[in-house]
Amino acid sequence: MAAADRDGAGAAGCTLGQRLARWLTSKDPLRPSPRQGYATHIRLYLIPQLGRILLRQLASRDVNGLLATLASRPSPTGRRPSPATVVRIHATLRTALNAAIRAQVIPVNPANGAKLPHPRRPHPVVWTTGRTARWQQAGERPAVAVWTEQQLAAFLADVAQDDLYAAWWLAALRGLRRGELAGLRWTDSDLQAAEPTVAQQRMHADGQVVVGPPKSATTWGTAPPPWRWPRTPI
Repeated sequence: MAAADRDGAGAAGCTLGQRLARWLTSKDPLRPSPRQGYATHIRLYLIPQLGRILLRQLASRDVNGLLATLASRPSPTGRRPSPATVVRIHATLRTALNAAIRAQVIPVNPANGAKLPHPRRPHPVVWTTGRTARWQQAGERPAVAVWTEQQLAAFLADVAQDDLYAAWWLAALRGLRRGELAGLRWTDSDLQAAEPTVAQQRMHADGQVVVGPPKSATTWGTAPPPWRWPRTPI
């Protein structure tokens, strides 16, 4: 702690918690959602478990101990983190330590080679008649389920008079993300050609709604493709 006071959080004499806080505030501009994810990992998991360890003394055994704890104990939110969440927490730590290596604060990354879980992505299934009946009778439902064409058509028919019908139509049939739908502006919509263009998105972060660019520059390429608005109800 004396070394940290003298040299600041940029030196190897600081604690991991101090280094993580410095890294988050000095990191290149991030979209609000990723920044909130990094901040949550640091606040809820990394600092409580490893924050008091001196950065230069952090070892692979400490990182593996963190991962074992995350896999076996409930988090501060009361639930055990999923394997996918554990992988993302480790990725946050590894990225921060890689930044410390580039700054020549530490020579190696103790997060490399950690024993990570292997999360399985849920396989999407269709809401068949049988699955729908089990859900209505017993509350049993798949992890990821999608509507049939008939169910989607029934939904669109039911919301045909809703003020946001165009948004529901685009979400259902053109694949826009929630933030992209919320970020559409009149200036991005060519009503004569019936073509909107994705130029921004609106996201919820830290209790506020913020406006930012689409998820990534490579998502749409240099010229985002237009989508046709519905001429007539489905």
